[in-house]
Amino acid sequence: MIKSGQAYHAAITGDARRVLLRAVIDIISPDIVFGAGEASGQIPWSKPEQLHNKVFGNPAKYATLERDRWALDGTWDLLPDDPTQAVGQMGYIGNVLSSTDGTFSTPPWVELQFSGVSVLQACSVYFPGNDYDGLPEDFTVEVKQGGTAYHTRTYTGNTASSVSLEGFTVNNPDAIRVTVTKWSRPGRRMRVVEIVPGVYEGWDGGMIAEFSVKQQGNIAATALPYGTCILKIDNLSRRFEPRKKNGLFQSIEERQGIDVSLGVRLADGTDEYKRLGIFYQYSGGWKTGDNGLTMQWNLVDIIGLLANREFLAPATFPTTLGGWIGALAAQLGVNFKDRWHVDPNYTALPVTVRTAENVQGKKCGDILRWVCQATGTWPRADASTGDLTAEPLWSEGNKVTLDNLNGYPVMKANGDVAAAGSALALRAATGCDGVAVGRGAMGNPWLFGQIAAAMECREVPPPPSLHERFRVLRRHIYDMCEDKGEYIAMQQARTHAAWYMHGLRGAATLRRECCGMLHFTDLDRVIEHAWELQRETR
Repeated sequence: MIKSGQAYHAAITGDARRVLLRAVIDIISPDIVFGAGEASGQIPWSKPEQLHNKVFGNPAKYATLERDRWALDGTWDLLPDDPTQAVGQMGYIGNVLSSTDGTFSTPPWVELQFSGVSVLQACSVYFPGNDYDGLPEDFTVEVKQGGTAYHTRTYTGNTASSVSLEGFTVNNPDAIRVTVTKWSRPGRRMRVVEIVPGVYEGWDGGMIAEFSVKQQGNIAATALPYGTCILKIDNLSRRFEPRKKNGLFQSIEERQGIDVSLGVRLADGTDEYKRLGIFYQYSGGWKTGDNGLTMQWNLVDIIGLLANREFLAPATFPTTLGGWIGALAAQLGVNFKDRWHVDPNYTALPVTVRTAENVQGKKCGDILRWVCQATGTWPRADASTGDLTAEPLWSEGNKVTLDNLNGYPVMKANGDVAAAGSALALRAATGCDGVAVGRGAMGNPWLFGQIAAAMECREVPPPPSLHERFRVLRRHIYDMCEDKGEYIAMQQARTHAAWYMHGLRGAATLRRECCGMLHFTDLDRVIEHAWELQRETR
């Protein structure tokens, strides 16, 4: 259940809505274990352990006596005498100051150390994104293995608060070192907010080509349904091309997570997102398609990861519900051992096995069902955290009412909606909040405005004129060429242009001409021929 406020509920259930998508992809080894790290020196309030906590942006605003770094505007806090009492994101803070020209007599450095990474093909470094801290102008990033730098990238004249490195491959890396030789401001300490050994970034609707989420449950635990997600993204840059040397395809691993959210434009013009869940990659669940122009992930939630995974019995078998749920989560690796929670009133319920043979070699999914059946709970993937949980069957929170069913409206119904009248008929027949339009909008983008008008009891706009139809067609294909390049766009434009010919005199001939288009000028010739054919009817 995803709970939402009144503003979100009103926007997502409205007859007309602006729906938004967002996905945060985490292409970092699921087995990575971070070490203590090293540095050339640091102040007592420095917290290098925060360099991998995935918290970005400005560090906590503590005043120091660095040159021109303490504005008396009431927004600064004083550093506590006890460094352990410093709160918020600190990151790494060096112990030497830059000179009057921003250089360091002895370049400071910080090194993020880790293990459990088989291959690294990307990394990012984040610095403070504010004026008073400044930025590193000249610095070096090294990807190391066994004390040797196998990839080095040097930056000069930098003005960005973060840098991303791709186009390399280092096997079994164990450290990333950042060394700064010049800072953008004098009298400043070197500061690093975050170091990402992999790819951790957000994608929105401009990147996402296809998106679907299915979430299932079985409160009796007689079966083990689990949530799934299909995510297809634009791969025009060939970033995830399997055959591209030093591309990112081989960095994709089972159990890496993608955080997906559904957003909506509120009445006040702001956007609000609700997390649909954290879904994970499974073996063989990623592929390129459309001649490498797209990249698709078929994802599952944490229960899906466990469903067919063989259970490796621990040295000592658990004896409680919480113990079993924790043991099952740990089957997914060191970074999943704490990814679970159980209702406190149920955690200690006794669950025992007679012999090891009862569970050894069984599927984790089956064991999950059995322990839930034995304790009157049902397995669920928590949408807000992605964690494995066992929910009591009859708790107050599991009662479904109109008051708590506001996170998921009955959003859509579908079925060959090609006109405003058919949309109204479908809504009347199903009681849905809205309708999904597929093929009916191909070559007819005016359909959405017509449906919205009908649902809002306004006069339905008339069909477009012939001039308007060809104007929109030309602009549609022109924008495709601008976005993808003429060669790729015109191949894809053949289908789109053919749809615009629907219902015209000589439509079959015009569609055949659309299929032969190679250049944008070919579209103009098809439109000119279409005009000639329509004049013959006058």
